[in-house]
Amino acid sequence: MSGTGGPPAAPAMPTPAPTLILAQSDVSGWLNLDGTEDPDQVTAAIETATDAVIDELGWDPRQQVYTEIRDSVGSTTLVVANQLITGVSAINLMYPGQPPVPFDIQGVTWDAKAPIIYNLCRFPRGRQLVQVIYTAGYPTLPNPILQATRYTIKAMLDGSGVDFNATGESYSGVLSQTFWQQGPATCPPSAVRLLRFYRRTI
Repeated sequence: MSGTGGPPAAPAMPTPAPTLILAQSDVSGWLNLDGTEDPDQVTAAIETATDAVIDELGWDPRQQVYTEIRDSVGSTTLVVANQLITGVSAINLMYPGQPPVPFDIQGVTWDAKAPIIYNLCRFPRGRQLVQVIYTAGYPTLPNPILQATRYTIKAMLDGSGVDFNATGESYSGVLSQTFWQQGPATCPPSAVRLLRFYRRTI
């Protein structure tokens, strides 16, 4: 499935992504937070979990407008950083020492799943030449991504008293556990399993 472009449009200003995939209010009940926790520690866990989930996916799934300058090999395709493209608002050619040159996007289409933009004719060849302004990401994040973020936040909080460089811990007569391969400060296996179908495709 793909979308189509239209007449050249004025460059759009990038819109910042939400700061977090989930706010504290979204996870307090699920994590049974009672208000006695250190708020800075909870915020840090949510922020770190957001970064960990995005890193595991290989792209930011939150819908936003991106402005990127890409290399072009002179083909009819252009690979961008983010997938699930829903629109291309402008493409400009960035020649050194010159103002941006608008590129006709009438023949531009995009892949509905892969981070690829197509054109009927070849994009000019050059390094850091093609500026593309496009919208990508989910308008509403799928539940598996949200749940994976909750699992990761919980792992961050549960591991707050653990040496993040450790591979396991043992308390004589109490417990012994081995951490997942990446360590306690990363997405736990339960989150990784939920995210595997949403990873960057190329």
